[in-house]
Amino acid sequence: MSFLDASVFVHLAAAAYVAGYLIRDQLWLRLLLFVGTILYIFYYWLEPETPLWDAIIWSVVMAVANAWVMIELAHDRVGFGIHASQRALYDRFAPMSPGDFRRLTRVAQFHEVDAETVLTREGVRPTHLYFVTEGVIEIEKNGVTFTIEAPAFIGEVSLLTDTVASATTRVWPGVRYVSWEQGALTALLGRRPVLRQRFDTLLNVDLARKVGAGTRPA
Repeated sequence: MSFLDASVFVHLAAAAYVAGYLIRDQLWLRLLLFVGTILYIFYYWLEPETPLWDAIIWSVVMAVANAWVMIELAHDRVGFGIHASQRALYDRFAPMSPGDFRRLTRVAQFHEVDAETVLTREGVRPTHLYFVTEGVIEIEKNGVTFTIEAPAFIGEVSLLTDTVASATTRVWPGVRYVSWEQGALTALLGRRPVLRQRFDTLLNVDLARKVGAGTRPA
């Protein structure tokens, strides 16, 4: 190819890069950068008399790395891998992305209560965060006992403030809940700042709902 013909790849690649830098969406940005990198590879191959192998090799490495992240980003946006039994829980955690939800469920345990179970004890630091999805929760705080309906987080005050539980909570047969070991959950949220932001929003919304209903967070 003549230099003029080959230069078309440079102009197209640069245009793809510029378009990518103007887009906020990470998936589309990386797609355009990937296309631009491939076009540069064509230029390095076709324009000089001898292909620029160093530039070609590193461009291929960058394209593969970019493609890997694109696949992860696309996977985060699709609901594939969310079990049908978890769909109701996922709906309650909206607008969390499917990928973030899958990460949460990997460190979670799902329970159906078959006997009286104490989730937290007042004055004792809980080892888990709980999210009751179905049933009634009994809360005892400062000698006062009352009940709240699911869905509700239990132990969120301890998680957010790094303190002991502010109430004793019990559930009864038929109740369903999800639990996260606090250390594993904190480690996951520490690695994923966006997930932490979304999860903290869920906890704060739950706290606001309890206060608005006249109940007391546990």
